[in-house]
Amino acid sequence: MWNVISAAEFHQYQKEGRPMVVIDMRNPEDYERGHVPDAVNLPGNSWMNYRDALPRDRLLVFYCYHGGNSMQAARQFSRIGYQAVSVYGGTMFLSRNGEDF
Repeated sequence: MWNVISAAEFHQYQKEGRPMVVIDMRNPEDYERGHVPDAVNLPGNSWMNYRDALPRDRLLVFYCYHGGNSMQAARQFSRIGYQAVSVYGGTMFLSRNGEDF
């Protein structure tokens, strides 16, 4: 099952030390300018190429610019057996809640 979480929920997951892989779906240039600490960059539609490399025992947290692409990725990964969520509103909401992009 996939879900959408708020930026506040994401920050709570970080505080709790929840085992997760954070996936930044933006282009490499924007990723280099700033990203969530420890996030990996899987831009655009390249994310499905990495499905076998991503751990199934951790929550996958996807974010992008506004949330649309990350919702699609979370939905696809959940269909193949991963626990996956999308951060609602993408970097726009993350930056309002403490991340510096």
